[in-house]
Amino acid sequence: MDPVSAALPYPDPPSGVFDAAPYQAYHPGPARLVGAPRPPLAPPRAVLIVGLTAVGDVLHFLPVAVALRKAFPAARLGWAVQDKARGIVEGRADLSAVHVFERHRWGSGWMRPGRMVSTAREILAFRRGLAAGGYDLLFDPQGTVKSALVNVLSGVPRRVGFARGFCRELNHLSTTDHVALPTRRMHRVRKSLALLEPLGIPTADHAARHEVPPDAQAAADAELERLGLAGRRWLALHPGTSAFGARKRWPLERFAALAERAHAELGLAPVFLLGPLERPFRDALLGGLRSAPRIAIEPGSLAQLGGFLARAACMLGSDSAPLHLASNLRTPVVGLYGPTDPVLFAPYYPPAVVVVRGLPCPRCGAPHCNHPVPRMEAITVDDALAGLALVGGLTRPRG
Repeated sequence: MDPVSAALPYPDPPSGVFDAAPYQAYHPGPARLVGAPRPPLAPPRAVLIVGLTAVGDVLHFLPVAVALRKAFPAARLGWAVQDKARGIVEGRADLSAVHVFERHRWGSGWMRPGRMVSTAREILAFRRGLAAGGYDLLFDPQGTVKSALVNVLSGVPRRVGFARGFCRELNHLSTTDHVALPTRRMHRVRKSLALLEPLGIPTADHAARHEVPPDAQAAADAELERLGLAGRRWLALHPGTSAFGARKRWPLERFAALAERAHAELGLAPVFLLGPLERPFRDALLGGLRSAPRIAIEPGSLAQLGGFLARAACMLGSDSAPLHLASNLRTPVVGLYGPTDPVLFAPYYPPAVVVVRGLPCPRCGAPHCNHPVPRMEAITVDDALAGLALVGGLTRPRG
């Protein structure tokens, strides 16, 4: 269980329990602009970041906003975001505007004749909002067909994205400046920042922190007081994932067993944080507890989830939005990794520990892939408990 040596050419340890620091520090080399030469970058009046996608990905894109605000303090800085992740960027002091892409609402609207006209009007209003921003520079760290649509709708003259082979779904056709990476295997935070570096934008000081709205923090604190957890050391456990990421789920009975042992051996009160997708698991999780307190919380919003995670002594879960939100809040985290590659998706801020079980796939030979290999089942309760013990010995950073 020794931390991985930072001297490795890339942080790719064997299966085990590791301090995540080598993943966080790994920088595989410089990115570069490819294609036809472009004019030098002039100080922009307004910059648009296109990061629509899921909550965890938007958290990985936040350092782009931090670096751009430092580089261009007088510029207006806007963000185009999907509806489900708007709570991550709305209210941020470094942003001047947020443009919400109502993907689910508009997608369903096109399927209903009675809503097609109103949906078209909403999309046009979204486009007008982008045009009113006066953006003359755009960065697309997402690199998908959805972000390509926004790139084109925006009308921004200079649009920086990934070169062909480093983005998906022909996204490169929607951008004017193309950035090639030193490798496809790099952390998503480092990848997003790579869009800035070839243009001479400093990225060394880019650490981002999610700020929980005061009313959401007050609501979370009131609930913790009601549950008798105020002032106690408690462990946040998130047993779920999105439906798309079901292969990343750890068996429910092991979450219950871990909760029992964390309470008995580490003195941590286990608290299950559940969303609508995890609600069906509630009885099975709590029914598996014998001596540990039976506590499950369903936060009313993404903001309130942040309020609970900010108060936890530690958070444990698989590669999912709550894990990355806790890390962004600087709560100590233990991430359970099997199908997803920790080189790409490890928690980015210390203190953090990863439990890695990268079994070779019998179909493709990769240690991490989307094929149905039972990697999460290979993570034992002892592994997870060792992760909690290791992260408990790390120091929570100040500030």
